[in-house]
Amino acid sequence: VTVLGSNNPFGVIIATIVGIPMYADIFGTIPVAEALLSKGAQLGTVLSFMMAVTTLSLPSLIMLRKAVKPKLLSLFIGICAVGIILVGYLFNAFRKKIAAAEVAALPKRWSRQRQSKRLPA
Repeated sequence: VTVLGSNNPFGVIIATIVGIPMYADIFGTIPVAEALLSKGAQLGTVLSFMMAVTTLSLPSLIMLRKAVKPKLLSLFIGICAVGIILVGYLFNAFRKKIAAAEVAALPKRWSRQRQSKRLPA
């Protein structure tokens, strides 16, 4: 999972590309997502993988190709891919900011907890 971990800036793009040939519904991706998260993948990266599997799966695109014109299909693929990658990076960025804010707030919480546990003499 080092490929999808926090040290790889291309993890979201890789997860999106890997998810495209797979065919599953959203419920089928939950166990895979849980395994990726437990191995250290970032939340936005896993979310991008799940969205790519459900939105841009190869069998779905083959079926859509029969229903819409190629130009419209390529526009759909492009907009969805950019949106999925953008959401993945945004989730990773916000997750880091939230984690940093939580770490910064820990000493304040600890001091409040210590003060609240002191009993009057």
